[in-house]
Amino acid sequence: AGAAPVRVLAIAKLKCLRYLVRTFGVRNLLSVLLEHGPSAYLARAAKFCANWGVPEAHRPATLSALSSWAREVGLLSALERAELTGRGGSYLRFLEPCLEGRGRQHAASSPADAGRSEKLRGYAMLLVNLTGAPLPPEDLAAYGRGLLPLARRGGGGGGGKLQPGTVATTDFPPGGRLLNTGVPTLVLVLPPRDGVDSRWRKMYERCAGLESVGAGLKGRVFRGLSPAQWDEAVKG
Repeated sequence: AGAAPVRVLAIAKLKCLRYLVRTFGVRNLLSVLLEHGPSAYLARAAKFCANWGVPEAHRPATLSALSSWAREVGLLSALERAELTGRGGSYLRFLEPCLEGRGRQHAASSPADAGRSEKLRGYAMLLVNLTGAPLPPEDLAAYGRGLLPLARRGGGGGGGKLQPGTVATTDFPPGGRLLNTGVPTLVLVLPPRDGVDSRWRKMYERCAGLESVGAGLKGRVFRGLSPAQWDEAVKG
């Protein structure tokens, strides 16, 4: 007898999910996104899902949509960003096209790129840079095209939980705390360049068993792919 009210409440929350996301996931967190950036915003967005009891089955799609929104805001001009906090729900002018796939981030995409980005937004991407040199911004943009770049992560999970629709980097072999978050994750490990210190090669060797470190990583760990090869890999 006690199960019925719980089920009714869950169904009611699903019917209100669109409203909850726009009000509590977007409008009420605009100041966090604008003042503290996407990493802080997505951390608060994850708490929003927990606090409002968004069903687990719907959280990846919800967080992916909020990641897409954070990316969209990053593409707005200073004047447009100021308009977001204006009276009368001005943020909706930018939010609705974004959620419908008509936002700034979609405008310059070819149909193939748009399909690739849409597929990847269901995952978090972790780029493990063990080359021994900083990752060029253009390489990060190429590997994570269509995803929201986040701050660098520590190997043990420092920097916050990975979220769908985002790409994060680390220069340490990732551990279970970073990989076992319940978020579908793709891992790309970039190998050491010739002539770098031996510690980079040792860390690269440690990454050989990553599929056993994170639950659900089988078939989702890639090594040494160029941006073009990565494109081919994620088409499958």
